[in-house]
Amino acid sequence: MLHCSKEVGAISITFDSFEVR
Repeated sequence: MLHCSKEVGAISITFDSFEVR
């Protein structure tokens, strides 16, 4: 599923946004 670190960063940011909200 995770191939590039960029994807991991995007997912991390997404989870962060959900947690903040």
